[in-house]
Amino acid sequence: MVVEKIKDPVIEGPADGFKGEQQVTITCATEGAEIYYTLDGTTEPDANATKYDAPFSISNTTTVKAIAIKDEEKSNVIGKTFTCLLYTSPSPR
Repeated sequence: MVVEKIKDPVIEGPADGFKGEQQVTITCATEGAEIYYTLDGTTEPDANATKYDAPFSISNTTTVKAIAIKDEEKSNVIGKTFTCLLYTSPSPR
């Protein structure tokens, strides 16, 4: 039996330095693979993490980590940090 290598997930979202609410999408080129993700930046995703089924919104600096799983085979864990710029008003002169 040939074991298929699971493709790494691709995390796409706002350009670095975004403001306001933005959408994040995660895809995988391996047909039938399920994607799981975390948003806390520390936890490695596994089948107990949040299952990806649609784009989601972020509005703060967020580190997304994702893994694709199919038939108990796993991709590499991929991480991407999106940095939110907080607006601060200019100081009075």
